[in-house]
Amino acid sequence: LHLPLSERRMQAREDLVGALAKERSVADKAARVLADEGNAALPAVLRAASAAPGAQRLRALALARDLGAEDRVDRIDAYGGLLADPECDVRRAAARRLGEIGDPAALPRLKKAGQAKVETKGFFGKVRNAPACGASEADAAVRRIEAARLPQGH
Repeated sequence: LHLPLSERRMQAREDLVGALAKERSVADKAARVLADEGNAALPAVLRAASAAPGAQRLRALALARDLGAEDRVDRIDAYGGLLADPECDVRRAAARRLGEIGDPAALPRLKKAGQAKVETKGFFGKVRNAPACGASEADAAVRRIEAARLPQGH
């Protein structure tokens, strides 16, 4: 298979973006190579930042931020979609970043994530509801955004 050089480079960037889903050391190396590519890597990075699953999307969003292009992604939708991710660390990171961004548009999703519960069985099989992983980070993000909306001095 003989592809033109430009197509091989595009495919290599797509492969590197795919590597953002791998274990941390591989993902970190891929992110460094993509960062070195700069603007040439942006189309592939931005696609992953909008639509990739879990940790891959989170890493693509961080890379887009490092490249100065995070604002080219619907951040509320991208991070908000990660609030229900199966991975606890992804949910926590997404909630923290939404709090940093501070956009009130994120409040409905953050409030829902903050109310998420998981059932746990305690002594004698008694079922308890406990906050889901990431719920405290979502609550903190809600408080941060709401505090920023208050007039100063209140």
